[in-house]
Amino acid sequence: MINIKKIIVSIIALATITTNTSAWEVTTHQQLTRMAVISDDRSENLKYFVRTFDLGVEDYSDEGNVTLFWGSEESTGSYIFVAEDLTGRPAVRAKLAVDINLNGNYIGLIEAGSILEDTIVTNTGINYTHARYVRHFYDPHEDECYGLHIAGGTLVGTCARIWALNGDSDPDMDYNLAQDDNNFSWVEAYNYYFDSILAENNEDRRLAQASLFVSMGFLSHLIEDMAQAAHTRNDMHGGAFYAGGTNVFEIWADEHFNTRNQNISFPSGEEMNPLSFGNHFNQVASFTHDNFFSDDTFPWHVNYGGHPLPATTNVTEEEIYSETDWINTTTYYLLSTGLDIPDGTRLGFHVDINWWRDRWSLEETIPDNNGNSRTDYSVLEDNARIIFPHAINAAEGLINFFFRARIIASLDAQNSNKLVVKNITRQNVVNPQANVQIQNGATIYIYYETVNGKRLPLPDIGLQSLQQNLDHNESITIEGLSDAINEVNKETLPEDIRICEQKTIIVLIDGTMGGNDPLEDRVIAASKFVFTENASVLLTFDTSGSMGDQIEYVKDSGLSIVPLLSGGENNYMAVYSFDDGVYSNQVYTNNFSLVQSAITSLYSDGSTSLYDAIIISGEHAAQHKLNYQSNKSIIVLYTDGIENDSVNSKQTAVNAISKVTHPEIDEVFLVFIDTGDDSGRQDLEDIADQSGRNFLYLTDPEQLASELMSILH
Repeated sequence: MINIKKIIVSIIALATITTNTSAWEVTTHQQLTRMAVISDDRSENLKYFVRTFDLGVEDYSDEGNVTLFWGSEESTGSYIFVAEDLTGRPAVRAKLAVDINLNGNYIGLIEAGSILEDTIVTNTGINYTHARYVRHFYDPHEDECYGLHIAGGTLVGTCARIWALNGDSDPDMDYNLAQDDNNFSWVEAYNYYFDSILAENNEDRRLAQASLFVSMGFLSHLIEDMAQAAHTRNDMHGGAFYAGGTNVFEIWADEHFNTRNQNISFPSGEEMNPLSFGNHFNQVASFTHDNFFSDDTFPWHVNYGGHPLPATTNVTEEEIYSETDWINTTTYYLLSTGLDIPDGTRLGFHVDINWWRDRWSLEETIPDNNGNSRTDYSVLEDNARIIFPHAINAAEGLINFFFRARIIASLDAQNSNKLVVKNITRQNVVNPQANVQIQNGATIYIYYETVNGKRLPLPDIGLQSLQQNLDHNESITIEGLSDAINEVNKETLPEDIRICEQKTIIVLIDGTMGGNDPLEDRVIAASKFVFTENASVLLTFDTSGSMGDQIEYVKDSGLSIVPLLSGGENNYMAVYSFDDGVYSNQVYTNNFSLVQSAITSLYSDGSTSLYDAIIISGEHAAQHKLNYQSNKSIIVLYTDGIENDSVNSKQTAVNAISKVTHPEIDEVFLVFIDTGDDSGRQDLEDIADQSGRNFLYLTDPEQLASELMSILH
């Protein structure tokens, strides 16, 4: 295992970010990253991991936040990131001194990482040879992965793609820089991922998970830089003249789009689903490089490492101002044409000054209609409306790709000595063309949790090798689970060896997906299950005609729940369905093969008596708990929400499952299925809200299994 504490301490000991030396200013990075992860419909794979394995890393901080100070006694105008305790726990708190409150937990940690990638890090003080930000450049059209250019063609800094992937500092490129390694690279993030699941002690697991989330912020920062033209054209911009001057787009963005204010609106853009790590970096950087200008793009700066203008077929000019004086001056917009962005996007200014010179820029001061001078920011605004969503979606895509692999581990419904591990990676959340096959040779770890919270390999079966390619929805069976559990379930064993009362089992696969590159194709997928005792789940399925082909999707979701209960004593499940009536396909039973058969036999037809189905489900679940004294009674009802054939009213349905009037029903999930017509969604949300129950928009078949796992256990 890696030494997580040493890594955390080394980067947090003292990290400063000087102004005007980064790509986007750090609060712009923070806002881009926040928007990539915070909304409900973004970074679904990340959220799946959090739902399944959240260790409460927010407890490591003061009120769940990381503190980042504006200015300090040591370096006025700099950002100082400090740790509460340099001997161990990371005080990763993300609250800015300008009243910017984050929500803490994993989002705050990711945002903190997006800020920290612009740091200068040493254990003893500020030392610019450790600057990370000079490794944030990558021209996708160079023959080799070069980093930052400076005057005279000297290279400074390992290129961003290599720095992000494996964190290796390239001595041929890191001119006059310390040979630092990136402890928050793609490769290191997977090591944190592994330890966050299987480190022996809970403290180490929590520390690793904090490091994992912070790493996601570091990586988001690097891919966001690929949405800034200066970084894909290797144009230096360090503030001072000798460091390439300032970058007008970044300064403008800091004033108009960050965590302090956002006064520009833009479309959400298209989601990005990478095929591979390198492919994603190349695509994001190429789009930016090929469609936008940076300050040093223009001919005036060619001798200082800039790039010439694109071919004239890609740029047209529109005159916006002309002045005839002792110097004749005409100012034009440079407009896009035939690029990968809308024609007519304003890309820059061309100022034609006769007999002297031409000038190109991203902003210009021109007279307004009243004869007063004003700075025209319209080029920057046009750029931002395309580049900001490009950066946000790039970060979201990278994070989603990192967490892409999913498995679910469960007991065999007929034989509790058999462990079933299924690949449930969702192709549509990765890429429709992506290969989501876990490759032959991956390592399978089967661990258990002890009475005092340690995680140890199960005897005899704790370490396995995958002997086949495991495709989407394919399973493998591993025998000997009950035998192994019996070995560690003896009362005579000490607490640091004996399995905990809940019999918690953790399965992790570490291998490659879609290819065999140990760096770019590596994936980790993990699943946790607990032997559930004395629980009852009623599954109610909308089988009306409007469900159409989605009924198969819903049946998969129901089938994924069955193994959660199949291994425990006194567990029961029932299957109901409804169209123009309500039917008991399988009464409560602990024969889970009958439950599986009832689910697989369902088909869609008829109208929808939703309210009647809610009422009958509530009545029968309440009665079963009364008869069998279940510890947990749960209803899961799947529907597209389009009511059209009930005898009873909506209010009667609300009353039948109300948390106030029917507390004996522990949980109710009203699960909305998107069949292309969301007209019934609001009705279902209203019932959930008025009854105090859960509304859930189903995004993948295994989502309910993940939700129920935490409730049942």
